[in-house]
Parts: sequence; C-alpha cells; structure tokens
Amino acid sequence: MNCKKLLKYEIAGIFIIFFLGLLWHQLYDILGQNFIVGLIAPVNESMWEHWKIGFFPIIIYSIIEYFFVKDETRNFLFSKFISIIIFEIVCFSLTALWHYFFKEAPETLNLIVDIGSYFIGIVFGQISGYYTACKTNYKKTLFYVAILGILIHIIVFIIFTINPPKYDYFKDSTTGKYGIFNTTS
Repeated sequence: MNCKKLLKYEIAGIFIIFFLGLLWHQLYDILGQNFIVGLIAPVNESMWEHWKIGFFPIIIYSIIEYFFVKDETRNFLFSKFISIIIFEIVCFSLTALWHYFFKEAPETLNLIVDIGSYFIGIVFGQISGYYTACKTNYKKTLFYVAILGILIHIIVFIIFTINPPKYDYFKDSTTGKYGIFNTTS
C-alpha cells in the first residue's frame, strides 16, 4: 500500500499535536476553569493530568486527519490507539526516569526535559501509528480493540479528574491538592 500522503500527515501531525498540546495544557484556565473542559484538559500540575495533553490532541488531530487519508490506510483507528499508547510509554517513561534520578534538578531544566519528552513521545507515537496504518492487514477486531481502549482512556480520565487516588502521581506539584475539586489528602 502506498502511504505517501499519510506520511506527510503524520509528520505534520507531530508539530500540530505538539502545539495543540501546549495550548491544551492551559485550556482549563483559559476557559475559566469550566468543569466540562476540566474533564478533558489538565486541571492541575500533577503528572496524571498531563496525560491529557497527549491523548486529546492526538484524538482531535486524528479525527481531522482521517478525512484526508482514509483511502490510504488500514486499521486507522487502531493505528491512532497505538500512537497514543506509544506516546504515553515514551513520554512518561522519560519524564519519570528524569524526575526519579534528578530530583534536585532546577525547575527550568525540568521544564525543558518535560517538553522534550512530550515532543519525543509524539514523534515515536506518530511513527508507530504510521507503520501500523500502512503495514497491518485490516482486521475488524483491531477496530473494536481501539474503540474499547479509547473509551477506557476517556472514562479513566473523567473518574480520576473527579475523584483521583490520593497518591503523589495525582497530586498538584504546586498546591498539593488533588483533582478538579482541589481536595487535600
């Protein structure tokens, strides 16, 4: 299958998702801390809430991208689910390793590493999504796996935004509070 058009969109997607994610990081505050927006955009500076800046921009870009590349792909939705999973693994592994080994690093350096990890995660996600869309044979089961995986992501985001577990991973690093209702331990 010739996937030249898809490759162009996947490369463009790296930059569009990156900049959309930077906007997404501030969306909750920009829109007046709207409850509904908070379910899909970060509501605080916890590690957990930052997962939203990858997931939802990838979904938004993928919806738009689909209309331009649908004739060139197999398993498009599954390939986007793979993009999300690879993004999460790469981005948050790099970030977690950095923060584990360099706990006393200056805040500016931490920010650079966080943004760099985010970008690298997007690159690896887009590459893996491209290969999945071009190289896998179509299977209806993969479509259902993707739907289920994406729905589980959305449900978990909503639940943990409203009622996050009281672990450091879910705690706002600046206020020490949890979730959209700013609860304390």
